[in-house]
Amino acid sequence: MMNSGMMNGEMMWGNGMWLGPLIMIAVIALVLALAVMMVKWMSGSSKGDNSLALLKERFAAGDIDKQEFEEKRTILRG
Repeated sequence: MMNSGMMNGEMMWGNGMWLGPLIMIAVIALVLALAVMMVKWMSGSSKGDNSLALLKERFAAGDIDKQEFEEKRTILRG
């Protein structure tokens, strides 16, 4: 025998019908966050690595001397 609450839909709305869309929004946000993280991870080096590469290029081009290169490399490595 069916409950009269189930017949007219009161049970569905009263017991968390709003929860489905909320969970769907949370899942979509999670998927988007993971996608952004993967793109950043796959894009290569971090800013610190890029800074060190630029420093090496400046040293190789003769823009800075060895002492300045060593000082800045120490700073970048922390």
